Amino acid sequence: MNDAGRDLVGQLPAAALRRYCDPAGFQFASTAELPDPEHVLGQERAIAAIEFGADMGRDGYNLFVLGQTAAGKHNLVQHFLSERAAKEKPPSDWVYVNN
Repeated sequence: MNDAGRDLVGQLPAAALRRYCDPAGFQFASTAELPDPEHVLGQERAIAAIEFGADMGRDGYNLFVLGQTAAGKHNLVQHFLSERAAKEKPPSDWVYVNN
């Protein structure tokens, strides 16, 4: 950047680099007081992909979930599929017994 461009940018004070959130603006003392959210925030695309995979009505399809370590992938899929399974009829199954 040349010197003319540097004059246009300017400097910021350190206080302007951090956003302050006043805790007095909340009506709870701890997040433990809040109810669990009905859905996962900010993961609409992931939920749509899980729904798409779960809607496959044939055998042989699996869900492959990819993402950062400790991002909550397993919990998200388990929670979604548990809720869905509770609302649906169990699939047929075979049991083989060796006499």
